[in-house]
Amino acid sequence: QQPEGERLLRPGAHRRAEDGPGGLLRVLRHRAALRRGKIGALKSVAEPHERGRLAAIAAVRALRPEATVPDPQAIRQKLQREEMGRAFLDLLNRPAESFRQPVGETLACRCEEVTAKQVRDMARIGCEGPNQMKAFLRCGMGPCQGRLCGLTVTELIAAERKRTPDEVGYYRLRPPVKPITLAELASLPISEAERKAVER
Repeated sequence: QQPEGERLLRPGAHRRAEDGPGGLLRVLRHRAALRRGKIGALKSVAEPHERGRLAAIAAVRALRPEATVPDPQAIRQKLQREEMGRAFLDLLNRPAESFRQPVGETLACRCEEVTAKQVRDMARIGCEGPNQMKAFLRCGMGPCQGRLCGLTVTELIAAERKRTPDEVGYYRLRPPVKPITLAELASLPISEAERKAVER
């Protein structure tokens, strides 16, 4: 389904330039592309299918290099066209700074009940990034594993240290990527070598 361009371009949206010096230019460029019809379905149902095709091509090439497979470049180009709209909407509808960077006693990490003030204080005394913040305050170590607080913690540290979120970085993602029970861990197959490595 094609989006109706003008409905997406709500009043004042073209003035947003929170993404740095190039933010306004990017919004205007995407806005023009949308009007020209170069941005198609913003979240196509075909996207997962195309990603699956890329994964299948990579698997076939790894297992049987001599096999004939479709050119993945055409699929990548199609995906890139479909993702143009996503970047536009993310920039256009970016939440206000007051939502992304809370202050005072507002919880930044709900799982570990860490406030925005605590995160800002740790950043001021030298905490350089979210992974170090884990050691300071346990942010990102609760049941959600940083899914809810990751962006907030990154932006708070960046704001206090006068750096960009890209420079500050994000949580280092480690398995397990979701909470699992001890029973699930215990049921994993164990080789004889792994058993001997921990037995004394």
